Amino acid sequence: MSIRNLKTDIVAMLTDLGMFSEISPDFPNDVVTAKEKVKAKPIAVYQTTHRPSFIDQGTEIHTNWTITIEILGDSHKGSITHEVEAVVQMFQAVRFKATARDSNLADFKRSIVEVTGTYDNILHLVYT
Repeated sequence: MSIRNLKTDIVAMLTDLGMFSEISPDFPNDVVTAKEKVKAKPIAVYQTTHRPSFIDQGTEIHTNWTITIEILGDSHKGSITHEVEAVVQMFQAVRFKATARDSNLADFKRSIVEVTGTYDNILHLVYT
């Protein structure tokens, strides 16, 4: 048995919200491209890290996950609070712990959502 790769789940969950023009593990290559992408809707950039939490007879039973989602919006369009709150609530609904902080940049509204939890690879449950 292998660990579940939550990256596909993260993309699916963020896509289901319907709030982002792009969901990617990478930032746009330059500021001009980023500005174009956030004109219609904010974008979400995610990164993940994971490490074993409990291994039994060589099988990773529990995996600690940290998921960072940076939400970038057009500073001229106003707040991205609605999108940030939706992401936090979405992860909390599946039992992850989620916190958000602002980190604005010139011409961009930017919030960082950090999500943590332990995933049970056998029972497919999340523990915080």
